[in-house]
Amino acid sequence: MFPKQLIKGYRSYLNGRFTKELTQQTEPDDGERPPEVMVISCADSPVSPESIFGTAPGEMYVVSNVANFVPEWMAEGQHAADDTNAAIEFGIEVLKVKHIIVLGHTHCSCIHAFADKSSSVTEHDLVGSWISQLTPIADHLGSRDNDHDAWIQRLERAVVEHSLMNLMTFPSVREGVKAGLLTLHGAHFDVATHTLFERDPISGEFESHQGR
Repeated sequence: MFPKQLIKGYRSYLNGRFTKELTQQTEPDDGERPPEVMVISCADSPVSPESIFGTAPGEMYVVSNVANFVPEWMAEGQHAADDTNAAIEFGIEVLKVKHIIVLGHTHCSCIHAFADKSSSVTEHDLVGSWISQLTPIADHLGSRDNDHDAWIQRLERAVVEHSLMNLMTFPSVREGVKAGLLTLHGAHFDVATHTLFERDPISGEFESHQGR
C-alpha cells in the first residue's frame, strides 16, 4: 500500500499545481517538446532540481545518482554499461539538450560517508565501489587542516569540477561544446540557506546567485 503522505500529496497536486499549470497554458498543445537542460544531481532527498529552479514537469531532464558524480567515458566493451553514462548520452544524442548542469549540494550524505569512512560503505558493496571513485579527488585536496566541515564543502565542489572534466571525455559532449551547441555548467546548492552558487568557468570560483 502506498505511503499515506504520498497519496495526500498527490491529491494536493491534482487540486493545486496541476490545475494551475493547465490554466496557464495559452497555446494549444503542439506535441511534447524535448527539454533543453539536463541536470545531473545527487539522489540525496534534500535536493530537488525542479523545486530549486522552479520548473514544470518535462522542462528539464534530470539524472540523479550517488554524489552527483559523472564517471569518465569509456568505449563500448571497456567496462559494463553504466546508467549515468547511458543517461548522459541519451540526453545529448536523443534529446539534443543544450545545457548540462552538474549540481552538487551541502551536507551530502554520500560524500560524508566517503569522508568519514562509514562502516556501512565498504569496498565490497555497490555503493562503496561507486564512491571509491572520489578517492583521487579527495587526495588532490590534501590535508583537512583541522576544519572538517570546510574540507567537506571543498570536496563537494571538487566533485562538481571533476564531473565537468569527465563530461568532456564523452565524444558527443566534446563535439557539442566545440560546435557551440552545448554548454556545461557547475553549481553548488546550500540546503541550509537555499543559496545557489554557480561555478565561474574561467576562475573556477563558485559565485552566489543570492541577491542578484
